[in-house]
Amino acid sequence: MYPRKSSGMKNRLFCTYTMLMIMSITFIPSKNNCAFAQVKSNLEILNSFADSAFSQIMPAMHSIHANPSLQLVSPTHAQILEPRIREDFKFLFMARSLFDDTTSKSKIIYNLEKVELNYPELYRDGFLGNYYFTRSIVFSGSLSYVYRSQIIKKDFSFVHLDTLKLEQKDQIENSGFQITQKQLPSEPFFVSLTEPLIVTATLVISVYLLFTTRGSN
Repeated sequence: MYPRKSSGMKNRLFCTYTMLMIMSITFIPSKNNCAFAQVKSNLEILNSFADSAFSQIMPAMHSIHANPSLQLVSPTHAQILEPRIREDFKFLFMARSLFDDTTSKSKIIYNLEKVELNYPELYRDGFLGNYYFTRSIVFSGSLSYVYRSQIIKKDFSFVHLDTLKLEQKDQIENSGFQITQKQLPSEPFFVSLTEPLIVTATLVISVYLLFTTRGSN
């Protein structure tokens, strides 16, 4: 016959197990706890998309009349990108005029239809883990080359998706430009309510078992 374990020993083992579980849940390495490289700001991404849009019409360069004018069409909130687009146009086509010119024999219409920044999701990486949010940037429209009766139109669409730490939000936004800012979604109510309750309840039970064990000895 093996000696039976006392109830005090059972309580002590259960208490130790409970505390180890709390520590493992709280301090276990997260899959997202890796070194994040320097992230691009929202404005940098938008500028890179504005640059890339011209590549859609570059294959037709051989048929473009020298010194075309540029006609820009963009949403009001995206007009901050227009200087960048005009500089790209000047560099690529070496145009003498960067503004609408009704006397020009040819023109390029840069129609920026959609510029949208969103943070679709805010979440924690595991129980009591760090906060992360997803970033989505959409940049789409069309480029049209018009010369007399000739029209060459190319659509463009660029999407950027990534996941960032919550503390990186201020790093990627520019307070001077509304187009680079967006409000984060609220944390799910159930998660924000249950996590503190679970932690509190677990700690209360652990303390109770600890003192119960001591009292029984």
